[in-house]
Amino acid sequence: MLTAAVAALAARYPATVDPDEEFVRAVRFLGWSPDSATLLRAGYVAAGLVGLLAAGCAVVVGRSALAPMAGVAAGSATALAVRRGPPALAALRRTRALGAATGLVGSVVLRMRLDPTPERAARFAARVGDGPLADSLGDRVAAARGTPRSGLGAFADAWTAWFPALDRSVALVAAAADA
Repeated sequence: MLTAAVAALAARYPATVDPDEEFVRAVRFLGWSPDSATLLRAGYVAAGLVGLLAAGCAVVVGRSALAPMAGVAAGSATALAVRRGPPALAALRRTRALGAATGLVGSVVLRMRLDPTPERAARFAARVGDGPLADSLGDRVAAARGTPRSGLGAFADAWTAWFPALDRSVALVAAAADA
């Protein structure tokens, strides 16, 4: 239902939009079903509607001189929230996910003590973990299945921009497997 409403709003926007890479990555990370361009177009239409509504409310209240300013301020605030909201939410969700990094790496290390193969350790950690970090590891492990790789390196590469220590931890696990 929400996807249909977003699509209906986006259809009202007359121009094409080109969302930046950060916005696209944030929408993809959050797992939202409308694509980033549709979401952005719908947000711009919503910003215009909010601006008109705020201006109309200012006129009804009797502050007709402030109506244009109220409309511009409310519309601009809505457009800013639409443009900056998904990247901020994605950053918050990533930060929360990184709290599970120690548990995830701990699971890899514990499994390595039982069976010193990084492939099985990565698969085990992805299976017992929960949240975006474990899901990401699971995706990398699945992609590496049938290859000589474990998926740990690709996992560390994907998250190193937000948590550089994770790359070091994974490198130490790989070194332990080689020793």
